[in-house]
Amino acid sequence: MGLASIYSTLKSLALLLLLCCASTQLVGQAEESWKLFENAVFKDIYLEEYGAYASLLEDTPDIVALNETQITIRGYHIPVMEDELIILSKYPNANCFFCGGAGLESILEVRMIEKPSKRFEMDEKLTFSGRLIVNTTDHNLVSFILEDAILIER
Repeated sequence: MGLASIYSTLKSLALLLLLCCASTQLVGQAEESWKLFENAVFKDIYLEEYGAYASLLEDTPDIVALNETQITIRGYHIPVMEDELIILSKYPNANCFFCGGAGLESILEVRMIEKPSKRFEMDEKLTFSGRLIVNTTDHNLVSFILEDAILIER
């Protein structure tokens, strides 16, 4: 084995180590992204057509500032009735907004650029990157939507 071959192997190992560290850091940052929504405040609005109340995100300065920002976020896939709809939760299914009573700030809808090659499993941990849309006006949608999303890690 020549010196050039050893040098090439060392370069490859260094690159692999760098990629592993960067991936670990990205996942850590993605899990921290849920903290962006901790200051979310919701107001109850009465819906005449349903004779019931719904919660709507208030447009506070902190929350409005998040609109149209690029984020990377990691969470649990929560299956819903509509196959095309991807819901990501800060918590696993048993503890999520729908089943476990967590707040609306703990879920977001993911709208991918390309349809995934295979279905996501319940509670599968996923990392997405995309453009965050903050919804403070439409009670039919979730409060946080990740547009133009790409799957970073399964």
